[in-house]
Amino acid sequence: MKSNGKKLYLYSAILGVLLVGQSAFAEGSEQGISEKNTMTTTSADIRIQDSSNATDLQDNLQTSNSETDTSESTEETKEPEYDFGLPSGRSNLVSGAMLFSDTRGLSRISINDKNHPAANFIDISSHNGNISVADYQKMSSYGVTGVVVKISEATNYTNPYAANQINNAKAAGMKVSAYHYSWFTTAAQAREEARYFASFVEKLGLSKDTVMVNDIEEQQIKDSKYHTQNSQAFTQELNQRGYRNVTHYVGLHWINEGRINTSALQNKNIWVAAYPYNPSGQMYTQYGAWQWTSSMTFPGISGTFDMSSDYTGTYSNPSNGNGQEMDYKDNVISQRNMSQIRYVNTNGGAIYSRPYQKGDGAVDYTSGLLNTDVTVTKEVVNGHGTWQQFTYTKNGQNRTGWIQAREFKDILKKEKYNNRKVLDKNFAVLYDQPYYPGVKSLLDIRNQRGMQVSISEKARTGYGEWYKVSYTLNGMNQSGWMKSTDFTDTLPAKPINKNITVNRNNGLIYNEAYRGDLTRIVGNTSGMLGKEIKVTEEQQTSYGLWYKTSFTQNGRQVSGWIKSTDTDDYRGYQKVNEEFYVNKDYGLIYESPYTSNKVQAIGNLNGKLNQFFQATVKVTTDYGEWYKISFKNAANQDVIGWIKSVDLNKNLTIRKNNFKASFNKNYGIVYDSPYVNDSKTKEVGRLNGRQGNTITVTEEAKTPAGLWYHTRIAINGVEKKVWASANDVSHFYNYQSLETKRAINKNYGAVYDRPYDGDQTQLINNLNGKKDHIIDIDASAETSYGTWYRAIINNNSKRTIGWVKSIDLIDEKTNQRTLNQKAQVTQEYGILYNDAYVGPRQTKQIGRTKPFYKEEITLLEQVTTAYGTWYRFEGRLGNSDKMQNLWIKSVDLRLS
Repeated sequence: MKSNGKKLYLYSAILGVLLVGQSAFAEGSEQGISEKNTMTTTSADIRIQDSSNATDLQDNLQTSNSETDTSESTEETKEPEYDFGLPSGRSNLVSGAMLFSDTRGLSRISINDKNHPAANFIDISSHNGNISVADYQKMSSYGVTGVVVKISEATNYTNPYAANQINNAKAAGMKVSAYHYSWFTTAAQAREEARYFASFVEKLGLSKDTVMVNDIEEQQIKDSKYHTQNSQAFTQELNQRGYRNVTHYVGLHWINEGRINTSALQNKNIWVAAYPYNPSGQMYTQYGAWQWTSSMTFPGISGTFDMSSDYTGTYSNPSNGNGQEMDYKDNVISQRNMSQIRYVNTNGGAIYSRPYQKGDGAVDYTSGLLNTDVTVTKEVVNGHGTWQQFTYTKNGQNRTGWIQAREFKDILKKEKYNNRKVLDKNFAVLYDQPYYPGVKSLLDIRNQRGMQVSISEKARTGYGEWYKVSYTLNGMNQSGWMKSTDFTDTLPAKPINKNITVNRNNGLIYNEAYRGDLTRIVGNTSGMLGKEIKVTEEQQTSYGLWYKTSFTQNGRQVSGWIKSTDTDDYRGYQKVNEEFYVNKDYGLIYESPYTSNKVQAIGNLNGKLNQFFQATVKVTTDYGEWYKISFKNAANQDVIGWIKSVDLNKNLTIRKNNFKASFNKNYGIVYDSPYVNDSKTKEVGRLNGRQGNTITVTEEAKTPAGLWYHTRIAINGVEKKVWASANDVSHFYNYQSLETKRAINKNYGAVYDRPYDGDQTQLINNLNGKKDHIIDIDASAETSYGTWYRAIINNNSKRTIGWVKSIDLIDEKTNQRTLNQKAQVTQEYGILYNDAYVGPRQTKQIGRTKPFYKEEITLLEQVTTAYGTWYRFEGRLGNSDKMQNLWIKSVDLRLS
């Protein structure tokens, strides 16, 4: 496809020709316009690029020509034989856009040239101007029976020649399709552009059956993501507007670079653009159409045209100018060998001696073959459809033939089948449907022999009988199809020798491992809860795992089989009433005492350090001692679980610490221990009026209620040890409000979110390049890492309020020196202070300069502060006869 700019700027065009011309002979290069001259564009805001940098472009042109000459003088250019994809730069909305044929430097191809690929249809845009009916008819006489017309671009361009181009093509008997040059980079933009495209197609009177093409090739959006999903959104929007025939034009280089997934868009809907240097024969037949040149010429018709081969009859009429059916549908698009068992799905389908071609007659029919399984050995796709070769027996004769692939089916039948089975394999595969080649596998099931499944359906394919199963594995529910031969009703019994504990008072004992209604009850577990029994065999059936046992019950010997779920694989069952605290922030809670990897974890100890539990049962397994507890799961439900004893302590887990801090609020509660719950923790006081008080933290403990600090405070005149929430404590002390300035004394240093107290403090800015800058200070505080000031820091237009260490700031007074120098007061209303000014809290105003205005004074001392340079002199204020030390700012006087 082509599209041109409404203005072509000379230098931009020349540079584009040079750059693309060079890239055409660089292996793998697809770029048609220098990245220096690309622009950022969205479909909602297309901008026309100007040509103001003509001098730079000319310089680039001269440099490029020089490099080209040097290259040509040292190395002979060898024309490569591979295909190369399309460059961009052909938009109607970008200055410097050009005909692709103008950028390649390849020879023009005449329709009369021999051995060129099939010439079935052209595509045109405003480049081609008005084309007469006679010109179209002449093209048709050469077998060109289709034209794809550019309608629109982005959301602000339509082809001004489109109406004439379409009407004349229709008058000449050509099949007319429409294309839209796309700029979208999101699904929303794709839908917007689709609506814009459709609105103009409707205005031009094209029917809903018109083939609508998404031309996605623009270089400036090439590096965007989601081209496939966005193109699908474009298709969906057109489908919703009644346009069902939507295809996609894309350069081969986009496909090779993985920028778009043609399979997801369906290969038959792809019109691929790739230009061989010497086009001959059909290529890229896996796609719906192939644009193989932009340089096609016709005798007596001006200009050049894009030319394409149509593999599916989508863009061209199925007959030439003489009404004879064209043979392009006979062309093989793809073929493959295969070996697949399928079922014949029709009782009267035509069988051919080869993949159907024009004029072929049937050599047989599928009568009598319905639901017969046959072996398919080859598949061929051509313009007439997908054909498969198979062997079959009819009237006692072995025969081979071809029928449409749709006349086969892979699943013979499905039917309801409610049953239970047990897996009899150590390796099996779960599929998303009854298996035949191409069916997706969902899961490899390894080392799960004995697993129980429920069956709801069964089906037969050429690869056996299949069950639709559901089961639970590692806590996850799974379902899919598995082969029937993977299952059995009962696995062989295995000898074992171990003691287990009965966990039910109403379990049943059977004469055999339970198989169904024919299995008899011979006893029960009444009065056996918590009792240990010895088991000597185990057997897996579709109803679970069963143990063979013998025990004495009420003076009577009972022998039989007990279900594993009525027992626990542990010893020493003991009822307890013990209190514990979790001693770590990791670990698992199990559904039962852990005995093997089949025991499921139902919770974890994340964030549960020092959580309180009441244990009710203690048992022992080969993996240690376990306690039965109640806990709340992720859904806040009360659940029974088991915790290993090593994850529990009788006392809280407390860590030593030692740092100074302060309370940060005037409310809050302090407790006798780290807060666990209301029953285990007692309130001992409140923080009323304690904000800012300095404390020493000596211990800390983490519980599910948060982090807690241990300190001492006076309550009702008595010093007590208390635990306070870390949220009520700041890691600094001696906090003071200030109103002063300081100067930064270095070109490095850190700015933190709070007075630095360790790893929990966040770095939020720095002092790089800020030496001698004056900053406002509004607070100070101390930590174990020193004294810190809160300041406003401006850094690269970023304004930050943060904490700076005191050693990174200049002291209040610097550059002090003694003087004996005359000066004249130049300001009548200046202010006099009791000291060199360092802020309103530290320095007092004691008078005005009016009594000394234009008078000569003697300067005795000079000091620099963050507020400037100050001088001391002696003088009288008001009616006082007493001489005072007065400080005046340098800007209020002139040195003699």
